[in-house]
Amino acid sequence: MWQLAPSVGSHVRARLAARPGGVAEYGEVVVMSSKLRKRSSRQGSGKGAARARSGPRAPSGSGRPPRSKGLVWISTDGGPMILMPRAALMAWGGVEPPRDGRVIEARAPREDPDRPACDYDRACEVEGVAAVIDVNERDALVVAGEALPTAWIPHDRGGVLVRVAEATRTRAELEAHLRAVVERDGVPWQPLDGQLLRCGEPGWLLFDASCPGWEIELSAAVKLAPGRYRLAVATHRDSVAVVHLLQVARPPR
Repeated sequence: MWQLAPSVGSHVRARLAARPGGVAEYGEVVVMSSKLRKRSSRQGSGKGAARARSGPRAPSGSGRPPRSKGLVWISTDGGPMILMPRAALMAWGGVEPPRDGRVIEARAPREDPDRPACDYDRACEVEGVAAVIDVNERDALVVAGEALPTAWIPHDRGGVLVRVAEATRTRAELEAHLRAVVERDGVPWQPLDGQLLRCGEPGWLLFDASCPGWEIELSAAVKLAPGRYRLAVATHRDSVAVVHLLQVARPPR
C-alpha cells in the first residue's frame, strides 16, 4: 500500500526513496520526477526552477525512460507543466530570459522584479486547471493547479491527463485501473469553456514548464492527430485512487 503526497514539491507523506537520474519511488510506484534544482533568480512566481547551462542543446527525445513498462509519470517541484508540439520546443525559454530581443508581458509577481519576464511567468499566470497559450504561433497547453504526478493515457479521440492525488495499489494495479476509468462511459466531464487546442503535428511533449525547450530533463511523449481538441475536467474517487482528469479530445462525429 502507498499514498502519494498531495504535492510532489513538498515531497512526502509516503515512503520516498530518491534515485539517480531524477526518479523517485513512492512505495511500488515509480514516478518520473524533475531533479531537485537550485532556485534561480530568473524563476517566475517562486514555484519550480531550472538549472542554467551554457547555450542551448537539442531536446533528447522523451527524456529518460521509466524503469519498468507502463505509463510515464511526470512531476514538477511545485509549478505548472506544459504540453507542446516538438516543433515549438526551441521557442520555449522556461525560466531563462527571452532571447532574440523578444519581450514578454507577464502580470505574475517575480522574485526579482528587475529581471525580464520569461515564458515560465506566462505559465504561472494560468488560473484554474489548464489553459491554451501561444508558443511561436503554435498552441500549447499549460497544466496548472496542484502539482501532482501526471501521466497521459491515449484514447481514440485524443487522450486524458491523469493526475493522482492518492492511491492504494501497486503501480501496475493503479495504471490498469486508471485505463479502465478513462475508457468507461459516464465520467462526469465538465467542459473548459473557451479553451480549444489546435494541433498541426502529431509529436508533442509533456514536461516541467520551468525547463527551456532545449534543456528538458524529463518528459512524456504524446501523440495527437492533427485537428482541434476540446478540454474537459473531472475528478474520480473510489477505493483505489483519487484522480483529477483533464481530457483532450476531438468532438465526436
